[in-house]
Amino acid sequence: MLKVHGVHRRQGIRATPGALGLTVRYARELTRTTVKNRLLWALVAAEALLLCLALALPPGQLIPTPFNRADATAGARLALEGAQTTEGVFARMIEAGRPLSAADHRALEDARTSAALAEDLLAAEGDRAFYTALARQLRWFEQQTRAGNLLGGNAGDYALEAAFLEQLVTLDDPRVFERTADMPLLTLLTAHWQRLGRIPLISALTDALVLASGAADDPALQPPIGYAAHALFTIPLVAVALVATRWQTHRRLAAQAPVPRAGALAATLVVSTVLTTATLGAIMLPTATFVLLRNGMGDAAYPVAYYFGTEPVLTTAGLALCALVCRILLVALCASALALSAATISHRVLPGAIVLGALAALPLAPQYFDHLGPLAVIVPWLPSTYLCIPETIGAAESIPTLTSAIMSLPGVSVARGRAVLGATALAALALSAGIEALRWSTGGLRHGARADRTGGGGTAPGSEGTAPGDLPAPSSEGAPHGDLPTSGSEGTAPGSLPAPGHKNVTNRHHNDESGPDARGTERHRSARTADDSRPAARTTRHLLASLALTVAHAPVIAVAVAALVIVATAPAALPLRTGMDPFTQEHYRERIRQHRQTQDPQAATFDAALATEEQRLVHNAAYADGDRAFAEAAATYETWRCELIASGELVPSDPGASADAARRAELYTALAGLPDPRVITLSSELPAVAYLAHLARLAPVPLWGMPSLATGAVTVARVRCGLMRQAPVPARGRGAVACLVALIAGVIACAITLAGAMALACARNGWGDPQTPSLVSAAAFAPASDVIARQALSVSLVILGIALIAGVAGAALSRDTRRTLHRIPSSRHR
Repeated sequence: MLKVHGVHRRQGIRATPGALGLTVRYARELTRTTVKNRLLWALVAAEALLLCLALALPPGQLIPTPFNRADATAGARLALEGAQTTEGVFARMIEAGRPLSAADHRALEDARTSAALAEDLLAAEGDRAFYTALARQLRWFEQQTRAGNLLGGNAGDYALEAAFLEQLVTLDDPRVFERTADMPLLTLLTAHWQRLGRIPLISALTDALVLASGAADDPALQPPIGYAAHALFTIPLVAVALVATRWQTHRRLAAQAPVPRAGALAATLVVSTVLTTATLGAIMLPTATFVLLRNGMGDAAYPVAYYFGTEPVLTTAGLALCALVCRILLVALCASALALSAATISHRVLPGAIVLGALAALPLAPQYFDHLGPLAVIVPWLPSTYLCIPETIGAAESIPTLTSAIMSLPGVSVARGRAVLGATALAALALSAGIEALRWSTGGLRHGARADRTGGGGTAPGSEGTAPGDLPAPSSEGAPHGDLPTSGSEGTAPGSLPAPGHKNVTNRHHNDESGPDARGTERHRSARTADDSRPAARTTRHLLASLALTVAHAPVIAVAVAALVIVATAPAALPLRTGMDPFTQEHYRERIRQHRQTQDPQAATFDAALATEEQRLVHNAAYADGDRAFAEAAATYETWRCELIASGELVPSDPGASADAARRAELYTALAGLPDPRVITLSSELPAVAYLAHLARLAPVPLWGMPSLATGAVTVARVRCGLMRQAPVPARGRGAVACLVALIAGVIACAITLAGAMALACARNGWGDPQTPSLVSAAAFAPASDVIARQALSVSLVILGIALIAGVAGAALSRDTRRTLHRIPSSRHR
């Protein structure tokens, strides 16, 4: 707790003239208290050590590069051998007296140029000469690719790599680094190591989670960001924002410091943003210091090349570092504003932790950054997207090619990231200011209003209550303060009643001396025993109803149910992608175009009959008339592929082509047997049964257990505060009550959510066929009925497990632990 509760502290704050001075003092106290948090220091120290071990200490992280001298030299030797072979063929043609056509002359000239470039590359000595020769060779590749004379390459990739090398050779030290431990400081800070980087402990934990989820076997389910690096930077981001804004929830500092509410909000936001940014810098500090002492600062003009989507980017390390720092500040501002808004609205830390935790975890969802994923339409507008700082701001890619682009999702850009983060921060701040203004207009701060109503001492106006902490004076007619009341007293305080089944030793001694009173007491005890012997089921039902009504008012349950309803019904109303785009006719039309570009009739392995048959089958599928004709033609083509691959007649370039052909053949065969063999690519067009199967892939099983988990947590919290402790129900009954509350809440929430989602999908698109093949993952299909049955079983087991845990915890925490009043002397003996 902040040390501002004393009179001297309040007088010191009031002595500072002006609201600005008060706000500055407030910010200073808030900074001092936040920095003193030992858990934050432990988190920063642990992550800084892990990052230094991963990046700075030799050998560091391996970053493969196409500019490796050994690989480039080997490629030059192959190019030289190919050019010499071509020249030999044309030389024999000339010796045989065969005339060369214009195309032959161009091919001969290209072979001689390729040989000359390869010889220059092999003869280069030193980094500068080698990269200069490699840049010339890449420029020539670019020209040949644009002219159509070189197949299998990308002209944009060659141009970007050549521009990188041309800028590199102008530096004093033109080196290309393959390990992070060898990089200078500026080069390391702007390198994109996060996707492939391995961090001790954190990477092992994330690998275990990936294996448990089954995403390791499906590359399409793996996000294009590094799990470990993302967790390394988002955990302290969330932690510092929550710690810095929690004083708005506890109201310890705000309640004592005479600071204007606007100044308190502004100071909290500034302190949280600055400390969050400083924390991320502190995590990098040991690594930066070690690299600076070992490898130096580096050159700010060092080239940084990468693809952002389909746009090639070439900048410098200095500019990239400035953009990175600005984005970190903007992300810290957004996170602090969201945490402050949640704290201002709810007066609790938990809502802010839920919001920031969800935003940090959302980019790790399967197919989050996939342009065919279910959230592809809204991902560019979500603030969670831009918490992945290297992937949304750009960094030096190890292999700057189009296939290894930093961000391949259309719509995600640097400018949109600034707009989304800024708009989110402004909206959160406007909401916080509006809530504070509304509270002030309706009677000021709640704690101030309570103090005014109670006269500052906790009693109503006009009453003669005692000050907090004072004790009532002893009465001459009753027992002194501290004695237990006797049977003839007026009553006892609500908190001094004995537990059920306790024997009141003091009353027993007193009644033994009073004769007739003892018999009255025995009759009262007998009546109470008869009262307590009522049916246990009735008492349990009453306890269940009371606990359910008490728990139902918790806002966290409403938040969990609302989140589940939104996730389950949004795809039925919004046209989100179902992931079926690769299985449409457009895919086969694109395959025809790819075949025309990649097939070389002059190749030694080219089979004209096989290519003609494949072209005919693909054409039938690509231009089939109607859904059923397309499904049958596609099933025929994919079955033909499977047979040829199995027999060895067709050797695909992709290792996963065999499994892909089998999966497609199974899908189209199943579709051809349905009354409506459509391939639906939008979630808003799915029938009810297919939509439920789609939800099984879109909404993971733990999400369906969130209402039950929230109810169980609230129930355990209420029981821990003594809600069922004095109930005349055995321990197993109290545990059953807590278990039933969590179970019923989870079942009702899931039932309501499913009913709403099915009603919406059925009203728009009908019921559907239970045998419709559903995309379980990017590598498997299953009938919709089977997917729904497996999902229902998994959700039921999760809810039941949560309810059982809540029941056990409720039974353990609701035990009456008060001590039995033994051997307490009566007032006469005292």
